[in-house]
Amino acid sequence: VEAVDGAFTKRQQEAQRFAEGVWREYRDKLASARAELAKRQAELDSTRAEITKLAATAPLARENANHYRELAAGKYVAQSDFYDKEQAAITQEQELAAQRSHARELAAGIAEQRSDIEGTVSQFRRQQLDELEKATQQFTQNRSDETKARTREALLVLTAPVSGTVQQLAVHTLGGVVTTAQAVMEIVPDDTLEVEATVENRDVGFLGVGQRAAVKVEAFPYTRYGMLEGTVVELSNDAVQDRKLGLAFTVRVRLASNRMKIDHRWITLTPGMAVSAEIRTGKRSVAQYFLGPLVESAQESMRER
Repeated sequence: VEAVDGAFTKRQQEAQRFAEGVWREYRDKLASARAELAKRQAELDSTRAEITKLAATAPLARENANHYRELAAGKYVAQSDFYDKEQAAITQEQELAAQRSHARELAAGIAEQRSDIEGTVSQFRRQQLDELEKATQQFTQNRSDETKARTREALLVLTAPVSGTVQQLAVHTLGGVVTTAQAVMEIVPDDTLEVEATVENRDVGFLGVGQRAAVKVEAFPYTRYGMLEGTVVELSNDAVQDRKLGLAFTVRVRLASNRMKIDHRWITLTPGMAVSAEIRTGKRSVAQYFLGPLVESAQESMRER
């Protein structure tokens, strides 16, 4: 999943750089088109100003030429003076016609330029909408792929309900196959340790949940290192067959501590250590302790008679 996340981040960065490049290209193209439009508009404004001036002076030049025609016909002025005035009038009239034609060309060019700008904007927006739709579809597909990848990863990982130490493994080989509902391992929780002990059938009647117990660890002699305190937390309801004790019951004792002080250092007990437990079922006096067997023997002898 980390690899998928890394690849996704890399694709994001590449897409960001590509989008920035497309935006810069569009912005530069649009700025160039608008600059050309402004240039043509300025040229049109100048041409219109020239048309306005010529429209005012050309009629005067024509009127002046006509006046000189009459004077030349009456021999009041030289014919050459009339020709000069006529040439000036014709020049202004032709210039006015040329400027009007140029103004029409500029106006057509400006309209075309504006249409190109609108087309560029529309095309960019349309392309971006198409890219957005594709990106949305790709994002949906990527999210689906990510969900599938995380699901596959979750199926590849076994998570224990508690933290603890693996005590028994059912599969030891890499790539081993397990069947449905097959136990893969046994885990002993890291929390307070519990001792599982076997109680003879004759003693189970004196035991109960909550009784105190003294636990001896075989690895550390109790005469030197002492015993651990514990409490009975569970007593089995059914007897099981034990090879040494016959029918016996199972009892679980929760330890008050998981550590023992051994030669000035603390040792943490680990699952699997062999122990024995002495469960305190009650109290009796010294006289009861010594006289109890005699009373039991007398009662048994009376029943036999």
